[in-house]
Amino acid sequence: MRRAITTGLMLLACASLAWASEAGVKKMEVKRPDLAIPSFVGWVPDEIVVQFDKSAVMNFDQTTMALGKSGLNAIDQLNRQYQAVALTRQFAASQPRVYNGRTIDLSGWHKIKFASAVADIEAVVAEYQRLPGVIDAQPIGIHTVYATPNDPQFASQYHLNQANDHDVDAPEAWDQQTGNSQIIVAMLDTGVRYYHKDLGGANAAAGNFSSISGNMWKNPGEIIGNGIDDDGNGYIDDIVGYDFVSAPIAGSNSCWPGEDCTTKDNDPRDFNGHGTHCAGNIAAINNNGYATASVSGGWLNGAQQVAGNGVKVMACRIGSSEKYFGFLNIEVGYVRMDYCAEAFNYAANNGAHIASCSWGSSNSGGLAAAIDNFLAAGGLIFKAAGNDNTGDSPDYMGSRTDIINVAATDQNDLKSDFSNYGSYVDVAAPGTDILSLYHNHSDAANDYVATVSGTSMATPIAASVAALIWSADPSQTAAQVRSRLQSTADNLDGLNPSYAGKLGAGRVNAFRAIDGLGAPPTPPTAPTNLTANAVSSSQINLVWQDNATNETGFEIDRATTSGGPYTQIATTGANVINYSNTGLSPNTTYYYRVRATNGAGDSGNSNEAFATTQSPPPPPAAPTNLAANAVSSSQINLAWQDNASDETGFEIDRATTSGGPYTQIATTGANVTTYSNTGLSPNTT
Repeated sequence: MRRAITTGLMLLACASLAWASEAGVKKMEVKRPDLAIPSFVGWVPDEIVVQFDKSAVMNFDQTTMALGKSGLNAIDQLNRQYQAVALTRQFAASQPRVYNGRTIDLSGWHKIKFASAVADIEAVVAEYQRLPGVIDAQPIGIHTVYATPNDPQFASQYHLNQANDHDVDAPEAWDQQTGNSQIIVAMLDTGVRYYHKDLGGANAAAGNFSSISGNMWKNPGEIIGNGIDDDGNGYIDDIVGYDFVSAPIAGSNSCWPGEDCTTKDNDPRDFNGHGTHCAGNIAAINNNGYATASVSGGWLNGAQQVAGNGVKVMACRIGSSEKYFGFLNIEVGYVRMDYCAEAFNYAANNGAHIASCSWGSSNSGGLAAAIDNFLAAGGLIFKAAGNDNTGDSPDYMGSRTDIINVAATDQNDLKSDFSNYGSYVDVAAPGTDILSLYHNHSDAANDYVATVSGTSMATPIAASVAALIWSADPSQTAAQVRSRLQSTADNLDGLNPSYAGKLGAGRVNAFRAIDGLGAPPTPPTAPTNLTANAVSSSQINLVWQDNATNETGFEIDRATTSGGPYTQIATTGANVINYSNTGLSPNTTYYYRVRATNGAGDSGNSNEAFATTQSPPPPPAAPTNLAANAVSSSQINLAWQDNASDETGFEIDRATTSGGPYTQIATTGANVTTYSNTGLSPNTT
């Protein structure tokens, strides 16, 4: 049986020295500072969001919006008064959805950027609210982030399993379900160290999206590195998620040294560490002999592998490490509500089932509409209750009954001393001294684990139990998953009489949540009839017979000798029966085997198949009879005889002295026999 196998508000004010804990992984402790830092810091001083009606949007002058001009007199008059320098659509590729009988349409939301900070941003918002064509206008709030498998650190993860049973009963749950790679959890946070090998797989490397697999979500509609928005979702090369941070949040010079605070891009890597810790609590790869475990992290064969089979983490970077109040030398994780709103829209449009949110919030920056849109798409949102040890004082998201608010407990199922509480709390989860994955920006080359405390940790743990429910039965609706999560929680009122009724339904219990839900998973049937066919000097095509009905994908191994040793080279999705192995050496024999995989484990291997790559084709015959004719002071025409029948094109070189040195100046397609070289200097050979 498989069971035989530390933020709410998380601030990186101080940390213990790190020490090596296992090969390739280092360990550290992150402590809460002796400083009360509020959740709400203030408003963005030079930017607002405005929701325009359809008539206004249809009449915008698209050619001048980048200059802050809409083409509508009333709007432009106010834009000029406050020196607007840009008017841009807030949400990319949004589509109308229906939520609670209302149509949620994000297409009217726009951002207005001013040349400099406005003295009274709330008064400016009020003026825009009175304009014709305006449905709503909002400031943008700034908040802080709430900071037995063979995995070497599993014994230190009391929240998964401990002797007193004040835990989420993860090993008992793993006997029935370990996670389904079709379930996606959006991590809205400071980013994710997607190249941590306990998230991104054995080959994961920073910035190399081709190397990322494991339990990281990868966009199936995007081609890596081609600079094109292949899937039309409004974001270019968004492979593992997106970085929505486009400017320092706390002030123009507030960015912590080394942090990325300036440009939206497709690299949502973490600097702060908070987002990585939360992501590890969702989907650290289980039973891979590396780092930590998680409730819904799948189950490998005891060693590191390229691919994972747990739930997938979508990295949505909405916050950054900055100086407290923009100048104090205290590192704080800040988030902006407009970035959060844009990330919710991205997650909804890209198939996320769950959003995990461990930060403070306000009804600003278009957040409410974006939340409605995510919920309308069928998602669940988990929100940290906060770390102020106060009751019945929720922030904006905490006050919403359609969001799951999470309090934190300790090793004895007592309310964590820092955790907020109240009638608005829906469930509790362990949040004191939680060991999970981490990014240490002082030693970025190494993978870390860290102990951190906060409702920030409790939130992804609760979300991971919901992900496990969905893994066990993907047909469940969001309402059904929420109901099962709460109805199977362990009531804590008897252990916490002072907080009776204020820790929600109780501490989440993964085993009770999935017990009897769907049939216990079994490993898939092995594929058969594997064949290999060399189609060129660098490519071999594989085809096999899929005999399984419950696989989540296939793993492909390759060797250069019969019988191995084999190395895994690729994974595919379910129901795939072919693979093309490219980039091979000519005149070389390669051996292959394929196996099916799912959350219960791997099938046996297929038969071994082999093929020998072809010899490289000979170079084409050289052209002859090249002639050059100067037709003006700046143009020379070339003509030659094409003697080849298999060329893919011609390369044209030029020099200013006989014999060179030559420089390539142009290429042509096949079967071309002329070229005009223009832009030349007069009287020059």
